[in-house]
Amino acid sequence: AKKMSLTYGPKHIPISQTIDPAAVSLPQALQIISLPRVLGEIDGVKVSASVGRFGPYVKKDNEFRSLPKDKDVLSITLEEARVLLAQEKTSRQQKKITALKELGRDPASGKPAQVLDGRYGPYVGNGTRVFASVPKETKPEAVTLTQALEWIENKKKKKRQKK
Repeated sequence: AKKMSLTYGPKHIPISQTIDPAAVSLPQALQIISLPRVLGEIDGVKVSASVGRFGPYVKKDNEFRSLPKDKDVLSITLEEARVLLAQEKTSRQQKKITALKELGRDPASGKPAQVLDGRYGPYVGNGTRVFASVPKETKPEAVTLTQALEWIENKKKKKRQKK
């Protein structure tokens, strides 16, 4: 059997930056403490608004969307939440890798070699887990298959030397 704690600590919820903590009235404090606030249902799934670790958000099932700075968690409506949830999720995660140029197949591995656009600039990959940066003086569109394979081979040698 799981043990349950019979004592609950005080509820801690951050106050919006637009509200002066010294000027919080009792009704405002009660509204803040009552979070998460149920806004209604969309397609039979409960939609709620609350404040979390990364700021105010709207939640539908396992879908979360951060509230824009101009929206308040205490006054957001179901229709505004519906619009937010319909938008594509913005992520701080790594963006999708886009291929700038297809170079052909690597004769050794048989996998496609590509010039890719990365966070720190263009680089080449040949389907293995070794990637090499494109030198700054070389334009990504001008890279050839032989150049790419040479850069990847040099990178492999450097990795072996480090070990």
